Amino acid sequence: MKKTIFSILALCATIAASAQTVTIDQAAASSNTAVSINQAGTSALTVNQLGSEGTFEITQTANPYLVNIIDIEQLGDWDVVTINQDGNSNSIIITQTGSGVAVGDVNNIDINQGNSTYDNDVKVTTYGIKNDVDIDQISSVAASDITLVQDGGYNKATLEQNGGNGNSIDAIQNETGVSQNQIDFLQAGSSNVILVFQNGSGNVFDIDQSGTGNTISGDSVTYDAVQDGIGNSATLTQSGSNNQIIFAQVGNNTAVTFTQAGSNNVSTINVLL
Repeated sequence: MKKTIFSILALCATIAASAQTVTIDQAAASSNTAVSINQAGTSALTVNQLGSEGTFEITQTANPYLVNIIDIEQLGDWDVVTINQDGNSNSIIITQTGSGVAVGDVNNIDINQGNSTYDNDVKVTTYGIKNDVDIDQISSVAASDITLVQDGGYNKATLEQNGGNGNSIDAIQNETGVSQNQIDFLQAGSSNVILVFQNGSGNVFDIDQSGTGNTISGDSVTYDAVQDGIGNSATLTQSGSNNQIIFAQVGNNTAVTFTQAGSNNVSTINVLL
C-alpha cells in the first residue's frame, strides 16, 4: 500500500516562531502513514495516528528558555515513533494501543532528550506484545523524569539518564502469564531514583547506577515487590557512595545478583517463594 506522508516542512517550512501549535489527525482507515516534523521554538504538538504501520519522526530544537510539548497517540500495530528534543522543561506523552482491540503489537518508540539544564519529562504507555521502547535523557544539572508502563509480554525497554541531580525512572512491565519482558537501566548522577516492578514469568532487568545518594526499589504503585512471578532474574550494580537498594523477589526459580562498589551503601533483600 502506498504510504501517505504528512510533512510540516512541506506545508509551511520550518516552524521557527515561538508558541506554535500543531495538531495532526490520521484516520483509522489510513494505514502505512508517516508524519515528519521539524519545529524550532516554543511548540505544542498533538498527533493522532489511527491506523497500522504509522511512522512519526520529529526534531524539536529550542533555546534554553523555551519549552516543547509532544502528545502522541497511535492505534494499531507496527507503529514507529522517533523523537529528538533539544532544550529545557520539555514534555513527551506517548500512548500506543491497538485499533479496534485492547492491544497494539510490534511497536517501536525511540526518544532522545538532550542538552538540558531544566527538568524534562517523558511518559510512555504501550499495550500488547513485542513493543520496544528506547529513552535517552542527557542533562547537566536538571532533574529529569521517565515514566514507563508496558502491559503485555515479550516487551523490551532501554532507559538511560546521564547526568543531572534528582532524576527518576518509574517503570512497570505487567503480564500475569508468560511475559519474558526485559528492561535495561542506566543512571549516572546524584540523588537519582529507579522504581521498577515486573509481573509474570521469565522477566529480566539489568540496572547500572553510578554516583552518590542513588536508590533502587519497588515501583511507586505496588511497592511490595520488584519482581513477582516464576523464573525471573535481576542484576543490580551500584558504584559510588551512600547508595541504597531495597529489593524483593516473589516466586520460584528466580535469581538476583547485587554489586555495590563504594562506601556507606546499604542493601535490603527479600526473596520469597
